[in-house]
Amino acid sequence: MLYDTGLFDLSVSADYLSKEIINCLSMAEDGIHAVLFVLSVKNRISQDEESTLNTFQRIFESKILDYFIVVFTGGDELEEDEQTLDDYLREGCPEFLTRVLRLCGGRKVLFNNRTTNKDKKADQLKQLLAHIADVERQTGGKPYTDNMHRKIKEENDKLREIEREAEYKNLAEADIAAMKEKSRMEYQDTMKMMEQMLETALKRSSEAHEREMRYLKDTLQQGQQLLLPPPRLGRLECSIM
Repeated sequence: MLYDTGLFDLSVSADYLSKEIINCLSMAEDGIHAVLFVLSVKNRISQDEESTLNTFQRIFESKILDYFIVVFTGGDELEEDEQTLDDYLREGCPEFLTRVLRLCGGRKVLFNNRTTNKDKKADQLKQLLAHIADVERQTGGKPYTDNMHRKIKEENDKLREIEREAEYKNLAEADIAAMKEKSRMEYQDTMKMMEQMLETALKRSSEAHEREMRYLKDTLQQGQQLLLPPPRLGRLECSIM
């Protein structure tokens, strides 16, 4: 199952993201088998990508990088410039991306978005599937889980078990419906609490990002001021009478 959390979309709210992440973990009951970290070669990688990656690690812990595959889109533009992905990365790969590629075993794939060549499309998909297979080998086939994911799975299992018990018990339909409704409300309350905790974490991360960006901006401005030539002094002309 492929699920897009939209985590790196800075235009959406922390409330929306927290709901999407909880939904994602609820659907991925067996754990996360691979994470596609999607970047575009059409734009130079910025501080925003680094900040959102840091947010991702704060939520899921650094071990999540073991499941990373870096997917670059916009390969058609590189082809037009007669460049390869390695050429693009050599021109100025940020330190954080170098670190990510090192920690994930160099798993990366370039996608040409506009190609109509069936062989090229098949080759791109083949490369991606090979990287997913590599993740499975490197992690021993054990999907990624963390405390938050395990708690969600426990609540899902608990809800299903209560609903099964309600079906097996010799109860009136109204009692079964009431029992199920009570368990679903308790489940929703737990999920809501987790969403709020995650929302708080996302907001704190966003605030930290804003502080980092302000610091970076101030530092660059100070550096530019230091590099400016000293102001030229007007010539002082004196007349001796």
